[in-house]
This record gives sequence, C-alpha cells and structure tokens, in this order.
Amino acid sequence: MKISILNTWSSKFTKASKLVFFATLVIFSLIPYLWLISTAFKPTSEVVAFPPNFIPKNPTFNNIRKVFEVAPFLRFFLNSTIVSVTATLSALIFGSMAGYAFAKLRFPGRNTIFLIVIATMMVPWQITIIPLFNLIVKLRWVNSYQALVVPKFVAGFAVFLMRQFIMGIPDELIEASRIDGCSYFRIYLSIILPNIKPALASLTIFKFLSMWNDYLWPIIVVKTPLMRTLPLGVALFFTEESRSPSFYNLIMSASFLALLPTVVLFLALQKYFIRGVVLSGLKG
Repeated sequence: MKISILNTWSSKFTKASKLVFFATLVIFSLIPYLWLISTAFKPTSEVVAFPPNFIPKNPTFNNIRKVFEVAPFLRFFLNSTIVSVTATLSALIFGSMAGYAFAKLRFPGRNTIFLIVIATMMVPWQITIIPLFNLIVKLRWVNSYQALVVPKFVAGFAVFLMRQFIMGIPDELIEASRIDGCSYFRIYLSIILPNIKPALASLTIFKFLSMWNDYLWPIIVVKTPLMRTLPLGVALFFTEESRSPSFYNLIMSASFLALLPTVVLFLALQKYFIRGVVLSGLKG
C-alpha cells in the first residue's frame, strides 16, 4: 500500500514538474511579444520612462494612426495580402493535385519524379536567387506582383506534405469511386480534398507565414516604395530618425500590425494544425 501511494505521489509530482517547466518556457517565449504589444500602445513619455512599466498607464491609439501617416502602410498591407494569399492558394491547389498524383496514381517515372521534387527541398533558396532574378529581368517582371508571386507558386514541401497525408486515405475508397464512374478530377474534389483538411490547414499556415514574412526576395525585385510588402515597409521605420525614443513606439506599432494577421490565421486554423502535422509525418 505504501509503495502504491509513493508511486502515485511520484507520478503527480512528475506531471506537476513538467507542467511548471513548460509553462515557464511559454511565459518566457511570450514576453517579447507582450512587450511589443505593450510598447505599441504607449505614449512616448512612457517608452523612455525608467524603470519601465510593462502595462501602459495611459494607452493610446495615436501610434497606430501615425504609422499610416508616416508611410503608405495600407498599401504595404495590401501588397502583402495579395502576394501571400495568391501564393498560398496556388500552393494548396498545385500541391494537393501533385500530392494526389504521387500518392494514388500509377504512371511511369512516378518515384523518380518524386525524388526530384524532394531534392529541390535540399537546395538552399539563396542559391536560386541569381538565376531567378535573371529570369525575372528577361520577362520584364521586375517591380511587379508577378515577380513576387510566380517564383513561389508551388514548392517541394507542399507536394511532400500533401502526398504524405493523401497516402493515408484508403485505396478501397478510391477504387469504389472509380467503380461508381467518378473521374480522376471528381475523385480529387469529392474524396481527396474533404479528407485532407488538416494537411491543407497546416500548409496554409506554413505557406502564408513564409510569404508574409519574406524579406530577401521582395527587396531584390521591388524597386518603388508603393510595391513594398510589409517587411520592407516596417524596415522603413529603421532610419536615422528611429534612433530617437519617439520612434520606438512607432516601430513597435508597425510590427504589431504586421504580426496581427498571422496570429488571427493561426487561431482560426489551430484545431487542424497539430493533427495535420502529426499525421502527415507518420503516413507513408
């Protein structure tokens, strides 16, 4: 009896220790984001106050208003939305179609082509920048939405993720649909897509975040201020004037506005996210 009680208390203590440990990690990881949000709504007097106060005593929305006055932030927001949404939708469509083909269709060279697709994931993105830029110049796409979106239309990761998840769909379900007279495209629409919602949600988050936060490629192909995306727009605030304390809250406000859509997207799709990542990694 004593040994059983000791084992029970030991198990409870272990669980409590793990809970405290991971809760501490979460709190420490959230502190920079909470400080960013706090500073975004502080007046300048509180930004430079010492000792600093974590919660604004006199919160204000003037910083948000000034962000739109100092720079065409609404246009930056629109550019990032167009680029991110277009690239994400294309990755979902082409990635799921290719994943369906590699997972359920039989055609010559299927495994070889899939290995080539996987190999593209091993090539660092930076290596392709120069040939891609030369191609963009020849197509006369510099400083356009095409230059920002087309090179990111589909990626090996999207195909891999979709293929791994679709392989978990029973072949019997596909065969039954074919017997009923469904075409390949009808099977894709009626059988494949409804069964891969978690994977689609995961890919949406990964792709949207990647495009929304991309800085290197836009700074190469964008030449005019009105074509800047949000990361380039936020970078405008890091000037000589930004060394002044009065600019700290504007920088934080701009960063907060850039962060907000990604947080909303994750909260909207979080119930599918973990399941999609876990299952897609185990299938196949």
